[in-house]
Amino acid sequence: MIAGRPQVPPEKNRLPVRQPIDLGKLGLGMVPDVVDAPPPFVDAVASGSPAAEAGFAPDDLVLFIGDVLVPSIGALQRTCERIESGGTIRVLVRRGEDLKKLELHTEIPAAVPGTTGANTP
Repeated sequence: MIAGRPQVPPEKNRLPVRQPIDLGKLGLGMVPDVVDAPPPFVDAVASGSPAAEAGFAPDDLVLFIGDVLVPSIGALQRTCERIESGGTIRVLVRRGEDLKKLELHTEIPAAVPGTTGANTP
């Protein structure tokens, strides 16, 4: 409280995003949300997609989007809903025991090629 008024969290003050980031359209498939608060593991990456060009790989664990910690798939989705498409975002992933800094261009391509990953036929 400041001056007797409750503080509004910063995300409540944000203007709506016209075209939020859609990871699927950028070629990034996440592990299905089948348990409570699953970690944001990459399940598949579409070849030739912005996600593939950024260097994502199946089984990467997404840790940060920009400066925002994303401990679950839900947190990842909520974070992406607040980012306008058309720019570049920094993403920190854990691949095995290594940390990788990736830059994902969020311009949505006209078509996403086929995916590669664990659940790809």
